[in-house]
Amino acid sequence: MKGKVLRTIAAFLCIIIGVGIFAGCGTTGTTDPAAPAPGGTTDPAAPAPGGSTGSTAELRVITIATNRNPVNLDPHNQADMGSEAIIRHIYNSLIHRTPDGGLHPNLAKEWEYADDNMSITVYLRDDVTWHNGDPFTAEDVKFSYERQLRLPLERQYVALMDDCTVIDPHTVRINLHTPAPGVFMTNITGASSNIVPKDYTEKMEAEGKALGEHPIGTGPYKFVSFTPNDQVVLVRNEDYFGIPAANAGLTFKIIVDDAARTIALETGDADFVVEVPSADVDRIDNDPTLELYTFESAWMEYVCLNQTKAPFDNILVRQAIAHLVDREAIIAVAENGRAKPLYTPAGHGDMTYVDLPNLYPYDVEKAKELLAQAGYPNGFEAEAVTVLPHRERIAVVLQQSFEQAGINLIITPKEMADYLEYTARGDHEIMLGSRNTAPEPESGIGPLYRSTSSPDVGNRWFLRDTKIDEYFDAALLLVDLAERQPIYHQMHRYIMEQAYTLPLYTRDGMVAYRSGLVGAEIFPFGAHFYTQLHYE
Repeated sequence: MKGKVLRTIAAFLCIIIGVGIFAGCGTTGTTDPAAPAPGGTTDPAAPAPGGSTGSTAELRVITIATNRNPVNLDPHNQADMGSEAIIRHIYNSLIHRTPDGGLHPNLAKEWEYADDNMSITVYLRDDVTWHNGDPFTAEDVKFSYERQLRLPLERQYVALMDDCTVIDPHTVRINLHTPAPGVFMTNITGASSNIVPKDYTEKMEAEGKALGEHPIGTGPYKFVSFTPNDQVVLVRNEDYFGIPAANAGLTFKIIVDDAARTIALETGDADFVVEVPSADVDRIDNDPTLELYTFESAWMEYVCLNQTKAPFDNILVRQAIAHLVDREAIIAVAENGRAKPLYTPAGHGDMTYVDLPNLYPYDVEKAKELLAQAGYPNGFEAEAVTVLPHRERIAVVLQQSFEQAGINLIITPKEMADYLEYTARGDHEIMLGSRNTAPEPESGIGPLYRSTSSPDVGNRWFLRDTKIDEYFDAALLLVDLAERQPIYHQMHRYIMEQAYTLPLYTRDGMVAYRSGLVGAEIFPFGAHFYTQLHYE
């Protein structure tokens, strides 16, 4: 097999722990002018040289096939991977996180923590302009973080902040309500905390327009167009302050059908495929014109039971359903066997992952017994809401298993935007979903299970269990991740004992691309960087 294998998670965790980003002391960062831009890889497994300095006329547009239709290109008003993948190429964060977990300056030059760990002073670059030519200043940072804190979808990433104070045009002080500056700085590396232009955003909103429809950022690409269910077009930013893109632009081609994505790659209509259909792996790997690249993913596929809907508020019913989940069958059908079963409420690559035993082995007779004890000897009817083809396949396997215990599972596929709205309102009974990891547990699994977390940001179980909050709060008071881990592990076992969620598996990470294409920066959580993609 010619596919290359990358193991990023172990290095990711080692660097997170080793550099002490949870420690609250000293100055972090560098003034190295080459550091702000994402690097890239000549081969996704090796560091890349710098970006191209050639003109756009000498470069070519790279087409990326994805199954995810973006919902909103406003960083603070989205909560889906399709949007994030594009946003991170238009905007910038204050600091950039590399695939191995390293933190590097981006819009920030350097930062320092106060002695009491209750504030962070950030020194900003003074040579950055927005895509419309306006200068980037501290006012944009203050506006962005305080706006993000007000909006429901992504506020969890800045939830530790009280406010942001402008010291001068290129310095801000971020004031915290909890002494955890390392946690905060790790949280803001993602697309959800990208900085948006204050004056432009306020003007757009005053005119009744949305930033997500007409985005401008400071990033390596400028927005050109978005045709829903078809494509998003970005063009290279010739005035980018960091390492310039090594291509003329990116076209994200939205192809939901698995087979059609593979065909697009084979015919050259696509250069790079993000979500490789598991059924086509051997076909791609045996094609001399294509390359398959595998990596350890941090993804978690799960079944979500709405706790506000009977009978899922009954622990006996939840435990019965847990005994009807045949993970091996699900993995075989949904992922062609290319996934690892999951028995804990965090993906294999998550920093809080613990290898729990399977508390609910597949056992139809045990499920029937628990349903009878719960008052449902003849079962019941329930709806399962799905999105994307592989989840429909999961739902079919569940439907067959549930039927053996008398549960009639009605499968309702939806488009992404409708799916997100429907489940955020709590209209669902059962939802098939997924979650990726984040480098900080508060923003990784916190949005899923904290009682204070809204369904918009992940708590579509509508969990209101204060015991889970107590675990999170106790962990947040500890500086060192190693000290926090036992608390998270206890919490995971408690969540599984209550059968609040039914984790299914972590799929193998895979991307595919045309031979000769180099420069992808591959992340275990799936939102990759494509700025250095080019053909040799």
